[in-house]
Amino acid sequence: MADVLYSEDVAARLDKSVAAVRGLIRRGGIPAPFRIGRRCAWRREDFDAWLERQAREASEGRRQ
Repeated sequence: MADVLYSEDVAARLDKSVAAVRGLIRRGGIPAPFRIGRRCAWRREDFDAWLERQAREASEGRRQ
């Protein structure tokens, strides 16, 4: 399932711990995952698009 990211993958992409990712999920700080069994998962394409939007918005905010 190369098109799926799990909590560990998201944590690595965000340079956070898995516990921090769980906190972000609870607070709505990252897109809501879906479940594969007991594991939280994201479609890689969707998560990458969200991450790109976050980077773009942060960049635009610095220019203002």
